[in-house]
Amino acid sequence: MFVTHIISGNDFERAVLSLVLGAYAYTVQCYDAMTDFANTESNTPGCVILEVSERMLTQTDLSERLSALRQRFPLILMADERVAPRLPRTVPGLALPVIRRPVEKSELLNLLQSLRDAQSVV
Repeated sequence: MFVTHIISGNDFERAVLSLVLGAYAYTVQCYDAMTDFANTESNTPGCVILEVSERMLTQTDLSERLSALRQRFPLILMADERVAPRLPRTVPGLALPVIRRPVEKSELLNLLQSLRDAQSVV
């Protein structure tokens, strides 16, 4: 089983992504914050979709926190048009896919399928 972990402080965004991905047979777990996800144990294949907010960009340990997440799962960053262009400067050297909001369903599904294929999960 491939589990998509969604970390977002936005209840509506978590619900919509969960419904859309569920409609395409993805198993989804949602979390309100990175700390909620950090307290879970999961050794099943999957990935993390992390909503990066304006507030998160100011955190001095953001790069370390993203690196720690990335060690557990492939990581996809989700950001709006104000935050996305600032990510490379804020988190240098951490080459991660960035999905811009509003999320294009086909782009997200293609990215998830490639991650699922890379982990050989059907």
